[in-house]
Amino acid sequence: DNPLYVITPKPAVRTAWVQLEGLDKARSAPAVVEVPIQRRVFDVDGVKAGVKERFGRGDILTGVGLAQLEVFDGDDTAEALEADILVADVQCGEHKEKPLVVKAPIFLKPVQLTVWIGTAEDGFVDTLETFASEKEFKDFVRDHDLQHKKMDDGNIVQLSSIRSLSQAVAASQMPDTQLFRGYSLKAQVKIHQGTLDNHASGIEQQTTRAIVSDESLQNAYGKMSLVNEGESVSFKEFGKNNKYLECDGLVKNTETVLLNEAKSAPEDEHIQSLMTPEHGKVDKLKNVLKNPEKYVSRPAGAIKELQGLKRVVPVLSGFFFKHNIVQKARSSGIACVRTDGNGYISESFLQ
Repeated sequence: DNPLYVITPKPAVRTAWVQLEGLDKARSAPAVVEVPIQRRVFDVDGVKAGVKERFGRGDILTGVGLAQLEVFDGDDTAEALEADILVADVQCGEHKEKPLVVKAPIFLKPVQLTVWIGTAEDGFVDTLETFASEKEFKDFVRDHDLQHKKMDDGNIVQLSSIRSLSQAVAASQMPDTQLFRGYSLKAQVKIHQGTLDNHASGIEQQTTRAIVSDESLQNAYGKMSLVNEGESVSFKEFGKNNKYLECDGLVKNTETVLLNEAKSAPEDEHIQSLMTPEHGKVDKLKNVLKNPEKYVSRPAGAIKELQGLKRVVPVLSGFFFKHNIVQKARSSGIACVRTDGNGYISESFLQ
C-alpha cells in the first residue's frame, strides 16, 4: 500500500544532431556534435562550440565567431535559442531527421562574382572569380583590395572597400555598380618599394658605366674598367654577419678605384656618407684595400678585382644636383657626375 518511488535523474545529453545553414539557404548534411570536454553542461553555447569544432576542421567557418552563430529548434521556430538553454530541454537534436538548425554568415555553395580588373588608362576587363569559402576570399583580398564602385557622369566613384564574402555578394546585387580589384596598401608599398629598388639599381649601373666612358675622367685616370660589371658590391668583415660597406658601383685602373655613390638627387648626407672620417665609405674602402684578408665581398669574386689598388677617389652621381651640393662636393674632394639630357658627364673632378 505504500509503494516506494525512486526518482532517477534524466540522462545527461552529450550529443546533438545539427544542420548548418548558410546565407545562401543551402544546408549541410546532418552531423553529430559533442559537448566540448571542458564544458560542464550542454547548452546552446555548447552546441555552437561543438559546431565550430565539427565544421571548423576545414575552411567553412574560418573567421566566424561563436557570437555570429544562431541555433534554432528546427525549421518551425522563428527566434534563435538563448545561449543558456539546455539541449536536453529542446525538441530537436536527438534524431538525425530532426536536427537543430545552426545559421552562419557563410556560403555553403561556391560563390561566383564578376570582378573588373585594370586601370582607367589601360581599360578594364571583367573576370569571373569563384570562392568556395571565406578563407579563399580572404586570401584573394589580402593583396588585391576589392572595391565597390559605380559610374557617375563618366567618372568611377568608390562606394566602399569589401572585407568579407557576404559584403561582396550584397554589393554585387546592387544595380548599376561593379566590383573592382585594386591593390591593398601592403601590396602597393611592396610594389612601390620594388619600383624604387629597380630605379636605384638602374641609376647605380648607368652612372657607374658613365664613369668608365667619361672623357674627362679618362684623361685624369687613364683607361678604366668596371668592377663586378658595374653592379653594386658589398663587404663584410670576416666572421661577422653585419654588412660593413656597400658600394653602389666601383671603377678601377691599375692603382686607383673610383667609388660611385649614386642617388637621384644627391644631398649633403650623401657627401657625409662618403667622407666621414673612419665611418665613411671612403675610409672603409681604404681599409678593405689595405687588409683584404679581413673582408669578404658579395659577390665573392669582387674583392679579387681590387687586389693591388691603393687609392680611393669618391664620385657622387645622379640626376639632380643643387648648386651648393656641387660646391660642397668639390671642396670635399668628390667628383660629380650628372646627366646633361643626352647621357652622363662629369661636372667636376680632382686629379
